[in-house]
Amino acid sequence: MQPTEAQLAAAVRAAKAKQATQAEQDGVLRSIFSAAQIELVDEWISTNDPAIDRAEAIRRLVEIGLKAKGKRV
Repeated sequence: MQPTEAQLAAAVRAAKAKQATQAEQDGVLRSIFSAAQIELVDEWISTNDPAIDRAEAIRRLVEIGLKAKGKRV
């Protein structure tokens, strides 16, 4: 079954909204982290869970770091 024009239009709008949100997140992350650090996060994502975005990867990496320091998370 082929998608209708309305379904296609909705999918395009959703994709554009997701791209805009990702671009905004990337801008914030680039103001906090160096390009080299972001590249390391991207490498970690590709080897651990390619389905997550950078923000989620950073949350997980912080959690791993805190656990390694003996902090409760």
